[in-house]
Amino acid sequence: MGMDTSTSPDSNFLHCALLLAGVSELLPGIVNAELQHDTGISQFAFFTLSELSKQPCHGMRLKELAACTNTTMARLSRVITQLESEHLVRKIKLDGPGRAVEIHISDEGKARLEHATVSFVSVMHSKVLADLNAEELQNLEKITTRLIATMHP
Repeated sequence: MGMDTSTSPDSNFLHCALLLAGVSELLPGIVNAELQHDTGISQFAFFTLSELSKQPCHGMRLKELAACTNTTMARLSRVITQLESEHLVRKIKLDGPGRAVEIHISDEGKARLEHATVSFVSVMHSKVLADLNAEELQNLEKITTRLIATMHP
C-alpha cells in the first residue's frame, strides 16, 4: 500500500501528510509546556521514565532504552545525565566487555512519573483529544500504532 514516488502525490495525500506534519510540530510544544510547568520534566524525559517503569526490574540497558524511546544514544545520554542529576534515575555499569550501562528509575523518579502522568493525561485530554469521540479515538489508536510500526520496524 506504499505510494509510487515516481508520480506526484494526489492532493488528498499531500493534505493528510501536511496535517500529520503539523500535529507532529504542535504536539511537543503543547505537552512540554504543561509537563515543564507542572513537573519540571520534558515530554521526552517523561517517555524515558515511563519506559523504565514498565520493565519488571524498573531498568534496562541504555541501548535498548534508546530503541524504545525512538532516539539516538547521544540524545538519550544527555537526558539520562539530567535525570540522574535530579536523582530520578541511576546508572549501573554492567560487568563485561565494553561500556554497557543499565538505567534504573529511582523511587524519586517513580514519584515524579506518577505526577507527570496525571499532567500528561490532563493536557492530552484537554488540549489534544477532548473533541474526539470513542470511534475516532479507536481509529487514532489503530493509525498511530501502524505508523509507529512502519517508522520503527
